Order: sequence, then structure tokens, then C-alpha cells
Amino acid sequence: ISPEDKGVLQKVVAEITQLEGLMKSFLNFAKPQKPRLEPVNVNQMLNTTLTFHLRRRAVGAGGSGTIEIVKELGKLSPTQADPTQLQQVFLNLFLNALHAMPRGGKLGVRTCLEEDGKTIRIEVSDTGSGIREDLLDKVFEPFFTTRSKGTGLGLAISRQMIERHGGTITVANRPGGGALFTLRLPVRAEPAPEPGAAA
Repeated sequence: ISPEDKGVLQKVVAEITQLEGLMKSFLNFAKPQKPRLEPVNVNQMLNTTLTFHLRRRAVGAGGSGTIEIVKELGKLSPTQADPTQLQQVFLNLFLNALHAMPRGGKLGVRTCLEEDGKTIRIEVSDTGSGIREDLLDKVFEPFFTTRSKGTGLGLAISRQMIERHGGTITVANRPGGGALFTLRLPVRAEPAPEPGAAA
């Protein structure tokens, strides 16, 4: 195979891979999977996502600047959640932060137990340019994206997954620059009852 043909083949494979990812995103959004709850350690899951999954995907996020990860992980109560879905949400937020800092910056990850003792708060921040004020209400809408190669489904799927866990996800601009995503998850010692089940 000639170098030219090899280059064409590599481009075809890359396009197919991108299409597979797009189709998976469509399916995840159109037919969301019910969370399979099991005991999870949120801090450990964040560390795992940062250490293994994010490093493998960081190259595809573009940019050549250095990213400094700043972690402030508080003591959390154990909870019930779907580890696969939570990990996907965390990865989506981390990659979103990387895209916002093509020249490098700080990726902040903070967790704490709120005062009521019943809610876990997870904050993911970046030091990018932030989000235009008129777009803040749209970032979780399906197919909304500011990137040419974005599907516009990552944050929509993330919100869908968090809400199916009984939680919330919001976004705001940080006073010093950059965006701040805040997730709130209920502390569950036991799996949640089925929707519509008798109390």
C-alpha cells in the first residue's frame, strides 16, 4: 500500500470512528439506560476518570498547553449510583474543560457534603474564556455546540443521566474567568425505589 493510500485509509478509519461515537451519543440520548445502582465512592471515581480515561482522551481534545489539575476532595458519605454513567458524566465535563483551555490552564475538581448531610456536591471548573451569558441557558440543550466537530449531546446526556439519579447539574461563569459546573447528587444508602412504586 502506497503512503498516499495509507493516508486515505487512516482518514477513513478516523471518520468511521467519529461516526460510531456520534451514533452512540444519539442512542444514549434517545434511549437512555436506567441507572444500575450500586455502592460507589465518588472521590475514587473522579480520581480514576482523571488518571486513566482523561489522559487517554486528552490528545483528542486539541490544544498544546499544559493543564494543571487542582483537586480538593472532601469527605463524602457513600452513596448508590451507576458507576458507568457517573464516569461518563465526569469525563464529559473534564473534556469540555480541556476544550475550553486550548492554551493550557487549571482544571479544578472539588467535592463536599452539603450541610444537610444528604447531598453530595461536585464542582468542575476551568480557567478558559467562560461561556457567553446569552448561551448559559442553552449549553444543556440537545445538539447545542460551539465547536465545529462537537455533537452537542455530551452535556445534554450528562444532565439526563444526573437527573435520572435524582440530582441536578448547573453551570455558571466564575468571577475570575472560566466556567463552573456544579453537580448535586442525593446520598443514598439503599437503591432508590422504582418510579411509580408505592411508598
